[in-house]
Amino acid sequence: LATILKIPNEGARGWNQRNCIINNEFNKEECVRMLFGENADCMQRMYTRNLNLHHRFLHRAIATHVLPKAGGFDEVTHMEAYTMYHLITRKRINVPNLIIHHML
Repeated sequence: LATILKIPNEGARGWNQRNCIINNEFNKEECVRMLFGENADCMQRMYTRNLNLHHRFLHRAIATHVLPKAGGFDEVTHMEAYTMYHLITRKRINVPNLIIHHML
C-alpha cells in the first residue's frame, strides 16, 4: 500500500479496535488530556462535543478519510484518538498500517 500511495512505511504501529492501544511509546492518559483537557478521565467515553473546534475538525477528517466509519461521529474511538494524538504532536505514525488494519 505504501508503494502504491507513494508514502513512507515507517512510524508508530498500533492497532486495536475494541480497547486502548498497547504501544510502549503511547500514553493514553497523556493523549486524553491533550485532546479533552486536564480534567478529562481516561476511563470515560470520549465524545466529540468535548473536543475544541480544531480537534473536532481533525476528528471529522480522520473519521471520514483516514479511518472511515459508518454511523455517527459523536464518539471518538481509541484508534481515532491515537491517530489524532500522533498528528497533533507531529510524531510519526504508520498510515499504511492503519489503513490496512482498518480495512480488515
